[in-house]
Amino acid sequence: MRVRRCLVLPWFWIKHRHRQWQLRQNEIDPASWSQVLARFAFLPDHPRLKELASLLLARKEFSVVQPLQLSDDKAIAVVAQAALVILGISLRDELIDPLRRFDAIELFDGFVGIVLHPSEMLARRSGIDEAGVSHHWREALSGEVIEGGPLTLSWQDVSDANASSERGYNVVIHEFAHVIDMRAGHADGVPALPSQAAHRHW
Repeated sequence: MRVRRCLVLPWFWIKHRHRQWQLRQNEIDPASWSQVLARFAFLPDHPRLKELASLLLARKEFSVVQPLQLSDDKAIAVVAQAALVILGISLRDELIDPLRRFDAIELFDGFVGIVLHPSEMLARRSGIDEAGVSHHWREALSGEVIEGGPLTLSWQDVSDANASSERGYNVVIHEFAHVIDMRAGHADGVPALPSQAAHRHW
């Protein structure tokens, strides 16, 4: 009787191979990538940044609010800036274990949808003050993310990121940092940390 052998691959290796496949299927065109780097001078010309942006492009779904038209260039502009948030984490992980080089991408797994608005959005807000009076108002937003998504962005602010970076403002980086922050359960500026000691150190 012949014994059939089954090769059992570790989960981390399967995950690694799947990400390699995603990169091959969704690699950003070199010409498009060069245009993004030229437009947003604060983005480093680093191959890992392009890989992370390609993976984000594969894992997120873009939609727009009319009259804005969706294009590859708009989507690439967003994911390139978002990838900058986790570039350092990805490079650190590779030093620990080469197979972990893309683990940082999982920090953005809590949502799928990204909605681009032509400009600032007017969000309806309500609240009750200390006297018990109910108030309703509209708040102008350049971006917002809620738990589970979607993440919304003003394309005007995304597009102007090169100029606004000089004063330390970037709506994409701000909202994607909130995504990491919210992994701990609520947005308080403290991300999910492995221990109380790490929390105190933060």
